Amino acid sequence: MYTQLYTADYPAGETPGATMVHGTLFALLAGTVALGCASVAAHAQSSVQDNRPLKVGEIARIPPGQNRSAVRRSTEPQLLAPIGASIVFSSVLRKNGDEGYLMCGNSGIVVTNLGTTIAFLECPKSRWADDGNWQDVVVKRSPDSGRSWGPSVLVHSESGPQHHNATVTIGNPAPVFDAVTNTTIVLMCRNNSYILVSRSTDDGRSWSAARDITAQAKPDRLQWGWVATTFSGIQLRHSPQHRGRLLFCADHIKGQWSAYPAIVHASHVIISDDGGNTFRVGGSLAENLTTDECALSELADGTVLMNSRNCFGNLGPQHDCDGSNSSLRALTNSSTGGESWATTHFAADLPEPVCEGSMISPRSGLLLFSNPTR
Repeated sequence: MYTQLYTADYPAGETPGATMVHGTLFALLAGTVALGCASVAAHAQSSVQDNRPLKVGEIARIPPGQNRSAVRRSTEPQLLAPIGASIVFSSVLRKNGDEGYLMCGNSGIVVTNLGTTIAFLECPKSRWADDGNWQDVVVKRSPDSGRSWGPSVLVHSESGPQHHNATVTIGNPAPVFDAVTNTTIVLMCRNNSYILVSRSTDDGRSWSAARDITAQAKPDRLQWGWVATTFSGIQLRHSPQHRGRLLFCADHIKGQWSAYPAIVHASHVIISDDGGNTFRVGGSLAENLTTDECALSELADGTVLMNSRNCFGNLGPQHDCDGSNSSLRALTNSSTGGESWATTHFAADLPEPVCEGSMISPRSGLLLFSNPTR
């Protein structure tokens, strides 16, 4: 048995402070990766509940809070296996209106070598939008695996009186804890056009001044317009060739500076091989698949798995991700440490309401995925 931290947003109209975890939990055989979405944190205790040998291509769908599984068949890539889950406890990470922020969401979570849990949040002051608003990145720290949380710590802001009353959107934190240097590194985006990095060497209590790495992580030769980091990052551990490498999820749109119409979105990774001092662009998915926010995991054999939100088959009349059609999560893998990616598959057992999803590996050979189902 083991315990793993998850986070989830309050839906519109529900009272802040309620205890809830949204979405459906999946288990995939042979996996690992990161988290997403914030406001309520909960621990899920999980165990394999079927004594028979696991069959390739099976999946268990677990309604939140219920300790049962219903096995279904899956399509490629065939990585799925049955598991059960139950909620152990829940805690309020923050409430809407706390510390002057309208709300906070889209969290990435890391645990340091000292056992401190750090949740990264993007927090707008007045409205929720991808850009054009005052939005900061902050962290909340927990010394007891998410049962309680300290005050917010500002990571980066470029808005308000201290910045000549500017209105700048800082968001999409993608954190990684570097176990080699005992440093927490987070990538962020400014107005979905520029990429920044900050780091903490004191367990998240303070953060370095943000450094602009756009020239490295979004070189002009690629002709990208919109670009965003996307909440997930990992440090590779199993591949002898790439051990210690940092990978950060991101997405881009070539030649387009707004998120919509969503025709040429593509997920990609940003790579650092020197502990977050320098960065470069890694492999990208095909731009016609409309993939964007993604989650990463390293499998036990060193293969990296990418699980992406996408709008493929879900574009409305204005080519927006309006949820009018059914869609599926996009899965692909890399045997080159994120330098390139294999063929992308759409997993029939992973419904896609066009929303961020989270993927983690609490132990070797087990991969957990969670996202809203609608």
